[in-house]
Amino acid sequence: MKSQMMTKVNFKSIFKQITAMLISICIIGQGSSAFAMQSPKQQREEFIDYLKEEQERYKTLFDQEALLEELDYDTDRIIDFVSNKVVYQAYDGVLRGAKGTLIGRAGNSHDQAITLAGMLKDAGLEAEILVGKLTTEQADELNLTIASPEFSELKDI
Repeated sequence: MKSQMMTKVNFKSIFKQITAMLISICIIGQGSSAFAMQSPKQQREEFIDYLKEEQERYKTLFDQEALLEELDYDTDRIIDFVSNKVVYQAYDGVLRGAKGTLIGRAGNSHDQAITLAGMLKDAGLEAEILVGKLTTEQADELNLTIASPEFSELKDI
């Protein structure tokens, strides 16, 4: 019975210690010697303010609406973001969905399509996902069409 009591972990105490260490690292490390003179309550409040500032700074990593604002709801910028900032990962089916793909910045073609369509719809545009199979000849023709100068002109319409 005694050994069970000794192995019991006081998570609240550990959390307080970790919080104090993080406060020291984040705020005192930035040169605020006045911080050390504050009461624990003031330190917590200052640390919470610091975390809120960090959360706001990195908001576009997790918040689709904030990301769309940053991209000015611009179709080309949204497409460019998904094309260039979301890494392709090969797996079957829909695994992450739009939110998981956006947060992880990775997904297969299905998850990327869902993410792109969702972002375009949230930006007030029409978008739909079409699924089909192409023959090798059709795929070659499509690739040539996309690479043609005429396609570039159509994109601007």
